[in-house]
Amino acid sequence: MKGNRLGFWLALALACGAVCMLHAQVVSAPQPAATNVVLFIADGIGVTGLNAASIYGYARPQALFVQSMPYLALVDTSTAGAWVSDGAAAMSAVATGAKTQLGVVSQSAEAVKGKIDGKPLKTVLEHAEERGLASGVVSNEAAAGVSDAVVAW
Repeated sequence: MKGNRLGFWLALALACGAVCMLHAQVVSAPQPAATNVVLFIADGIGVTGLNAASIYGYARPQALFVQSMPYLALVDTSTAGAWVSDGAAAMSAVATGAKTQLGVVSQSAEAVKGKIDGKPLKTVLEHAEERGLASGVVSNEAAAGVSDAVVAW
């Protein structure tokens, strides 16, 4: 993965769940429970980048589909020890909500790539599965020997 950016229940929740929960608290009428949650990650881009892409592609800001979605969150996925992240540390932040070190996947910040293992961190998918929910990942990132669309269940 090329420098993916985001973070777990709280950071992931910011991206979908927490914003939805805050919205549900503000709305006085009872809301039905969500049956599905789909999280779209616009990797490595901020508000200025989205607007620049929109202006470049459509000659106006706020024209991208992602900009019309009802909830949007920005998350910092810098590592526990560096400002600039890599795909392993950034997606670990997305999946677990905790910062780790460069080159480390889903382990605590004490881990050092190739030298010291950290405490294993549970991913949002594992939390969902423990509660009897199905989970999955779909990516358009090509992997070695795999087609452009990668689906993991």
